[in-house]
Amino acid sequence: QRGVLEASLSELKITLESLKEEKATLQEENDALQKTEQLLRQEKEQLDQLIREREEILKKEIEQINKQRGVLEASLSELKITLESLKEEKATLQEENDALQKTEQLLRQEKEQLDQLIREREEI
Repeated sequence: QRGVLEASLSELKITLESLKEEKATLQEENDALQKTEQLLRQEKEQLDQLIREREEILKKEIEQINKQRGVLEASLSELKITLESLKEEKATLQEENDALQKTEQLLRQEKEQLDQLIREREEI
């Protein structure tokens, strides 16, 4: 029986040694996984920070674009008002021009009549 017990004890020692080696291997794998997890957490935090910074930059750019848009819309509104004013001024000037042309035509006709009268009197 002692031989059986010694054989069993020997098998148990071999099994124990094998388990210790497996435990060491698993511990190394666990350590490597923890390091990988830590690196991934750091990388995630860096990416999150980059995302926050990019979002802030984009937010500022959008605000700037909206300000520029407001300025451009105001400028466009002013230009439309100016254009309308210029159209009205053009219409007024056109009316004045038409009136001046009629006056000029009447004055030419009157001058022609006066010239005609002068010629007739000179003939007499």
